[in-house]
This record gives sequence, structure tokens and C-alpha cells, in this order.
Amino acid sequence: MSSSQRASIYERITADILAAIERGAGTWRMPWHHDGSPAARPINVAHRKWRC
Repeated sequence: MSSSQRASIYERITADILAAIERGAGTWRMPWHHDGSPAARPINVAHRKWRC
């Protein structure tokens, strides 16, 4: 991939992100602020066991 193609990809992705921001992405919440419900723990889907 040439540097001009790479720059073009970066420009396209940046334009897509800016367009999404301008459209409005909804209400953003900081993930560490929650309503008091327990946070989900990561789970190993292959074994269905909690990871610690």
C-alpha cells in the first residue's frame, strides 16, 4: 500500500467520524458511572466460566 493510499484511507475514516459527530451520536455516558446495577463480569464463552 502506498503512502498516498494510506493517507486517503485515513482521510476517509476521519471524514466518517466527523460526519457521525455532526449527526449526533446520542448521549454518551462515562462507563465507570452507572446506575448502581452490578457490572457484568467477563466470561470465557468457550467454557462458560467467569474469568478472575
